[in-house]
Amino acid sequence: MIAILLLVGGVLLLLAGALWQLAARARRASGLPPGQIIYEDTASWQETRQPLRSRRYRLSGKPDYLTRQGEEIIPVEVKSSRLPANGRPYHGHKLQLLSYCLLIEEVYGKPPSYGIIHYTGTPGGNVLVPFDADAREELLSVMAEIRAAAHLPEVHRQHQNPHRCRQCSLRSRCDEALS
Repeated sequence: MIAILLLVGGVLLLLAGALWQLAARARRASGLPPGQIIYEDTASWQETRQPLRSRRYRLSGKPDYLTRQGEEIIPVEVKSSRLPANGRPYHGHKLQLLSYCLLIEEVYGKPPSYGIIHYTGTPGGNVLVPFDADAREELLSVMAEIRAAAHLPEVHRQHQNPHRCRQCSLRSRCDEALS
């Protein structure tokens, strides 16, 4: 009887170890850093998460993940594309992540020192993006440009991509729209 209990206990211990390793491998593959996941907006079967909001900056957004590492909250944005060959994230992806950093500062009272963009199409495709004074200045400058452009009387297309054109929020005011 004791031998059977020891055998079952051993099998359960091996199974627990295997499951722990599978979970650790899945977490590494997801691009998530170590720490507790406190926010997730990726599972379609879960209740829709409320966006982070800042009245001060007139900004809201829903990062894919927020992880807590000690006292710091780190945003993680997952992209299905490949990391560009130069190893730097796309500028729009970087600005999106920086906006989540700004929202974390507003909502939680402390800015993260960095955020992560995970490119699923690239093995090891994690890019750490610092959130420092230069990054904050760049983000606020772009936000000001966007708000100023929204009041301009005419809009000019700067691309040849019909899909991008159809999705543009300024399409109704653009006389250069692609069909």
